[in-house]
Amino acid sequence: MIPAGKPAFYAPYAARYVRRYLERSFHAIHLLGEPPNLADDGHTPLLVCLNHSSWWDVMVPCYLEDLYFHWERYGVMDEEQLKRYRLFSGLGMIGVDRATLQGAREFLDYAEGLLNNERRALWLTPQGAMLSPYVRPMRFQPGVAHLAQRLGRFHLLRIALNYEFWDEKRPEAFVSFSPIELIEAGKEFNRKEFLHRQESALSSQLDTLLTAVQSRDHSQFQTILHGSSGVSPVFDGFRALSSRLRGERLLADHGDVSTPQWKERER
Repeated sequence: MIPAGKPAFYAPYAARYVRRYLERSFHAIHLLGEPPNLADDGHTPLLVCLNHSSWWDVMVPCYLEDLYFHWERYGVMDEEQLKRYRLFSGLGMIGVDRATLQGAREFLDYAEGLLNNERRALWLTPQGAMLSPYVRPMRFQPGVAHLAQRLGRFHLLRIALNYEFWDEKRPEAFVSFSPIELIEAGKEFNRKEFLHRQESALSSQLDTLLTAVQSRDHSQFQTILHGSSGVSPVFDGFRALSSRLRGERLLADHGDVSTPQWKERER
């Protein structure tokens, strides 16, 4: 296992770096519904469970945490992958040996000590593998239920993520939050029941997000990050100059111009 590393010199620059990286990579990030409302008592940890369909499931959650929570954030990656992407260690990622039972025990011990009675957030992808958001049924690894039982009391948030191309060269990211629950995992806590309940809830939440994304209806979403537009610096520079010479406003987004279909024109 690779413990999380948060160098003091890196922390002030991490949020700015992540935001700029996402702005260059996406056309926009959109939120379905409302942001979460967390009743923070200063010592109850937060577990965040999200579906895992893309490499971006590390960077986008970092941005969401900095935008809405401002907690001391940690996440989980495969140990071998973290060795390849050491940058993520500075973002609070923990490298877990997922191939052995000993690796799972080490992670649970470490996570319990890290979170217990602390105002810290642990972001998890409990599916344990990168899967299409359309795969059903959704299945979680049992570790999240074991950690829940060890913590005893914690806040729980589910996040659904999806990535699609709409009208622009760069992709769009889509997010939805569940309400935040306060979980009391006492003597009657049933790990299997907890796991199935979370699988079903996140699956339903993701289905709702996918349906909204497929509609391509911008009015259903609020944009929480505006990224890059246009085709290329040279081509867009030529378009900007041409627009200025004609006294027109440059429409950088492809989706800014929409020709109605013939049936709509007849109305």
